[in-house]
Amino acid sequence: ADWDDPELADIAKEDSPIRYGIVQVGPHVANGIPVLAIKNLNSDYATNIHRASIEREQPYVRSRIRPDDVLVSVKGTICRVGIVPSGFQGNISRDLARLRLREGLAPQFVFQMLQSDSAQQRMAAASVGTTRKELSIAILKKVRIPLPATKAEQEAIAEALSDADTLI
Repeated sequence: ADWDDPELADIAKEDSPIRYGIVQVGPHVANGIPVLAIKNLNSDYATNIHRASIEREQPYVRSRIRPDDVLVSVKGTICRVGIVPSGFQGNISRDLARLRLREGLAPQFVFQMLQSDSAQQRMAAASVGTTRKELSIAILKKVRIPLPATKAEQEAIAEALSDADTLI
């Protein structure tokens, strides 16, 4: 009864709205900025990472990612969800959207809620395109998730769901 159901836009940090990343990442540059793509979600976040030139990445500094940012695929293979691991710094491709949470929210809980059947169905139903699906940032911002009042409760639920995923 004390849970809320905010839109994702309402749980994003005010100074870091939900956004997608680099439109064209360009050629791989050995010492460039790491740029995550859909294929990197929930991987080791180290293997097979594209690196863009500093010049190519610079106009997209507002889409840079930090540990605990929640990522959602919004082009092609839509609705895949991931969390940026500790120690990773870089950016995202246009195929991903970044959700940086306000203080007091558990990224693992939001991750689990976005993977739920109901959230996945809502996002899939709102996608457009026939040959290559796309979920707009405007629609993603309006996705609602159930949200317990405390971070401790969010973390406990996320841990239980993660344990269940591991067993499955």
